[in-house]
Amino acid sequence: MERLAELVKAWREHYGWTQQQLAEKAGIEGPNAIGNIERRRHTPQWDKVVKIIHAVGCADDPGRFWHPPGTVIQPNGYTPFKREVVVIDLYKKIPTGNKCSADGKIEILPERLPIPKDRAIALVVDADNGRAMVGVIHEGEELYIDKDKTSPQFGQLIVCVYKKQGLIRFYGRKRGKMILRSTNPFVEDIIVDDPKEVKILGTVVSGYTDYTRVRRR
Repeated sequence: MERLAELVKAWREHYGWTQQQLAEKAGIEGPNAIGNIERRRHTPQWDKVVKIIHAVGCADDPGRFWHPPGTVIQPNGYTPFKREVVVIDLYKKIPTGNKCSADGKIEILPERLPIPKDRAIALVVDADNGRAMVGVIHEGEELYIDKDKTSPQFGQLIVCVYKKQGLIRFYGRKRGKMILRSTNPFVEDIIVDDPKEVKILGTVVSGYTDYTRVRRR
């Protein structure tokens, strides 16, 4: 992620473009799309990286993008361009049963996964996961979850099962009770008298939005 951010900025400044100009040339929509990449607030999907590579003139030789502009590359002086990916299990629904299997596999860029791949699972958010996702989580997002992290800290985003319902909630505690704070400002928080009633499946470590920076108080 850090190297990608530096290279995007370097190539943009090489051409004298603003962040908005690069976004337009690459066909990337969204407010501050390039700025968020350069400030390491957002790790783009691979298709957006390819659009940036094409926009800065490296379509014929994508490997050149991964060197700062102006770098003199000797013949056979760098590894040919190759997409490196990590493959992890993908769930389209929050697992709510004791026996469940992934719906498939997903390929992601290594920098989007800050934990070992054997601890990670991916979850695609839909309207059935946590009751109409709005607020900080959006329909269709891919969340990456550390399934070994089942003892979260206050304010972390967790995936859990409560009364046979899959939920994505901010974790909290107060006076011995567990508080599952909704990501949707229009949905009430859940106060659990007995924390044993909640099965925590893991803690969200990254996604389209950097949820490690999000804390709800």
